[in-house]
Amino acid sequence: MRREDSTESFAERKRHYVSEIRKTFDEPGEEETAEEMQPQLSLSRLQMAAAVALFACFLLLWSNGGTVFGYKAEEIMEAISDNHYYQEFVEAGILDEGNITE
Repeated sequence: MRREDSTESFAERKRHYVSEIRKTFDEPGEEETAEEMQPQLSLSRLQMAAAVALFACFLLLWSNGGTVFGYKAEEIMEAISDNHYYQEFVEAGILDEGNITE
């Protein structure tokens, strides 16, 4: 008899515990409003938007032949494509024909 009593009381305590846990998830009257459900802008979306805006500004600069701080679009492209940093890494033995060595 004792074993059955302890099993039943354990089952009853477990049912009570589970029902208490379920209550914490299903609070009535605490539904999210439409304002709370709006997705937030993530950092990656902001970075992507900044990259697209920067590229659009560069294309506009390139097509109009304008300058930014005295630099033309062609000079900016040349500075970006300049690989003197790559050559320094190859000479230092950090890079080997495009592969990173340890």
